[in-house]
Amino acid sequence: DAAHLKARELLIDESLPIPLPDAGGFGVAALHGATADLVSARVTASNGTGIFVFDAGTQLRATATIVDSTRSDTKSGIGGVGVVVGTSARADLQGVRLWRNHAMGLGVEGFGANAHANGLLIDDTMAQASDGNGGWGIGVISTGHAEVSDVRIVAARAAGVSVAHAGSVFVGHRILVEGTLPEELSGDNGEGLHVQVGARAE
Repeated sequence: DAAHLKARELLIDESLPIPLPDAGGFGVAALHGATADLVSARVTASNGTGIFVFDAGTQLRATATIVDSTRSDTKSGIGGVGVVVGTSARADLQGVRLWRNHAMGLGVEGFGANAHANGLLIDDTMAQASDGNGGWGIGVISTGHAEVSDVRIVAARAAGVSVAHAGSVFVGHRILVEGTLPEELSGDNGEGLHVQVGARAE
């Protein structure tokens, strides 16, 4: 049977890198069809990724949870994303705050990746340390799919919401994006919503 984590009032603080080359690290990782149910949890100061879900059948359900201060990987300087929903995985976020993460607050990446969120606050997302790129509040890339409602995105960098690559889809209802800053590396953009050719936003 697939693994199932069910936790209430959980605190994960300062997870360390995995001791393998280019492996990064995670506060919570669910893979291979596992399910993670988090209620009133906090995942803070992780190395690389706060919460990572990947693979067919893998699910994250997070309610009244905070993911904050995720650091870009200490070895590569890449990432620092609050929540990553990867290929074929699903996430349902209710009343979640993603604060002071790097590269993206919420990243939905790859074929079959699917995220639904309601009552989301994403604030103060910063660029990844390696190159000064990113800082998006929400990134939907590489044919990912995200549908969100009642969302506030404050002080992201480059774009509050970025929908990139053909086949990626973002559906939003009642979204406020404010105070988006230019990209740290180039000084470009500072857009509320950025949609590349071939991607779709509704």
